[in-house]
Amino acid sequence: MVGDQTIQRPKPRGQLHRLHRAHERLQPRRTIHKRMMIQSINPQHQSMVNKATAWMAKYDLNNDLRAKAEGIDDERLIAQYDKLCERAYNKYLEYCEELPKREVVNIEKQMNK
Repeated sequence: MVGDQTIQRPKPRGQLHRLHRAHERLQPRRTIHKRMMIQSINPQHQSMVNKATAWMAKYDLNNDLRAKAEGIDDERLIAQYDKLCERAYNKYLEYCEELPKREVVNIEKQMNK
């Protein structure tokens, strides 16, 4: 019978398996990510403000996961999340450079509420 047959995937081995298991301990299966809604001063800049806040939210999530990785003393995960944090923060800064200073001040003021 075709319905009774199940395909079993091979289990990862070695260091990749260790990283995968550690990642599952740190990150919940479904991460409910509440997106920050920041209202821009000028409606023309709203899409850039949305992009900047999305990258800052990614930074915050990866920073929390990096802190958890430091708690279990996993050097590889710490390095992985450090790299992701750095990338997300650099992207946030790129979008902030394209925005006027008053929009950046507005973003930071609304995020710190």
